[in-house]
Amino acid sequence: MRRHTGGQAGTAQAVLEESAKLCGGVRAPLNVEGDRNPSSWRDSVVTATPGFREAFHQFAAAARNMRGSRYWSRALTRP
Repeated sequence: MRRHTGGQAGTAQAVLEESAKLCGGVRAPLNVEGDRNPSSWRDSVVTATPGFREAFHQFAAAARNMRGSRYWSRALTRP
């Protein structure tokens, strides 16, 4: 991890922990819902599994917050 973070393992650890929260708490529970109500495409319209739209918006909001950080690009690049 050190070579990807310029020695800032704490930053990488925080990113990984937040990603785990999103995947474990938001996306993983949708697997069962996706099995019961799969996404579909009909007449050029995609209907997503219930909950996927909200999960995507949470993911997008988290990405915007990270991208907006003035330290983001420096924190996760190689030295």
